[in-house]
Amino acid sequence: MKKDVAILRQFYADDFVFTHGTGYVEGKESWIKDVENPAKKFTSREHDSTLVELHQDLAIVTGRLIISRSEKDKVYRYGIRYIRVFALRNKNWQLVSHRTIKEWHYS
Repeated sequence: MKKDVAILRQFYADDFVFTHGTGYVEGKESWIKDVENPAKKFTSREHDSTLVELHQDLAIVTGRLIISRSEKDKVYRYGIRYIRVFALRNKNWQLVSHRTIKEWHYS
C-alpha cells in the first residue's frame, strides 16, 4: 500500500485525535510519523459494516476494519470496530477523530 502522507496531511484535521484500542491517544503529526515509519508496512485494509450518519457539516462513521501489516520480520493481522468523526471545513471534509472501540487479533 502506498504511504501518501501528503494526502493524509490534507485529509486529517490539524486537531485530529486518534484513540487506539489500547487507550493510547495521539495527534495528527504523531500518527503520520507512525505511518511514515519504513519498518511498518500495511499490506491490506478491508472495510465492512460501514454506516454513515450525516448532520449538515458533521458526519459520524462507524465500521469494521481488518488490517494486515508487517513490522520487521513479524506479520500482524487484527480487526477493529471504530467511530470516526468528520467535519466539513472550508468546503472540505476532514477527519477530526478516530476512536477504536473494540480490537481483536488473529493468530
